[in-house]
Amino acid sequence: MSTHTIKRQSGSEIVAALEVAYEDIRANHPELPEVVWITGSGLAGGGGKWAHFWRDRWEDKRDDASEPDKRAEMFMAGERLACGAELTLQSMLHEAAHALAAVRGLQDTSRQHRYHNKTFVKMAEELGLEYPHETPDSAIGFSAVVLREETKIKYAETIKRLDASIKTYLNDPMLAALGLVGGDGTGSDGAHRIPKGLKPTKPKARNNTKYVCECAKPRVLRMAPKTFEVAPITCGACGAEFREAE
Repeated sequence: MSTHTIKRQSGSEIVAALEVAYEDIRANHPELPEVVWITGSGLAGGGGKWAHFWRDRWEDKRDDASEPDKRAEMFMAGERLACGAELTLQSMLHEAAHALAAVRGLQDTSRQHRYHNKTFVKMAEELGLEYPHETPDSAIGFSAVVLREETKIKYAETIKRLDASIKTYLNDPMLAALGLVGGDGTGSDGAHRIPKGLKPTKPKARNNTKYVCECAKPRVLRMAPKTFEVAPITCGACGAEFREAE
């Protein structure tokens, strides 16, 4: 009988890998603040997000009676880790753009922090991201920024090291159904929110039904009705739930 034991990755090791990658970013952008990194499910509580930046979330206890120091929180979803190191870094830079705006006292979002304005784009571009579309999305604005090719080259060692460090993640099957995580561990979504899920509906007796959202150029999902009826799917661009195409 084999006595070989697999050493499983701890939560602290995941956080440590994120901390190291973030310090690589801070080395290029010293204005970025120190943060407290946490992980968990981006789908918890009925919401959906790849990552977030939360200003003044944590407090450092002081030995004297003075006010505690405050630090921001950086959250990375376990589902984002399943997308691979490159997209994990993309989300880190997205949230770092929010952090940079906060440090400079700039307002980069509105509508309960969902709509990302031109200030956000400016911060994101400074950090090596770009907005690849001609116009902002009506619901989330300029949120869907992606890595520039030169940024991938600049952070090649960071991506390589982070990829080697990610051994544990959350692999929700609906991410693959939405095309956000492929069989090779890749994903394509640039925004920092995950579509909310699947909407129950009365399916027709056939497979690979076509479902669409309400974008001007509707995004299309094709899947079996049994898969679609599990829970609602909300488009991260227009905010509408996917429905069966007429």
